[in-house]
Amino acid sequence: MPRTRDRRLDLLKGLLIAGVVLGHFLETSGGQAPGVLYSGWHHDPQRWVLTFLYLFHMPLFVFLAGVTARTRGLAHRIVELIGLYVLLQTTYVALRFGVGDLSAERLLHPTY
Repeated sequence: MPRTRDRRLDLLKGLLIAGVVLGHFLETSGGQAPGVLYSGWHHDPQRWVLTFLYLFHMPLFVFLAGVTARTRGLAHRIVELIGLYVLLQTTYVALRFGVGDLSAERLLHPTY
């Protein structure tokens, strides 16, 4: 019998993704100067909401991703992710710092 998707898990993951968006919005909307990031943590109501969000939404999202993950082809997917990371990190470092600064230190320690 073919397995079917549990729509409740999909809905919960969607709500958790909305929590990520809300958290990022609240972090950057603290009412300070536009150049100041993460000013939302300096205002009590926003800090309370952010603390509540970060207590559960990312751990729960990671847990649900693990519960719903397929184990078939896991080694292939890991190799693909590592290759994608190396490609994107190398491209990012080359564009941000120049091709002459492609050191192992820059490639292994992201500086976003």
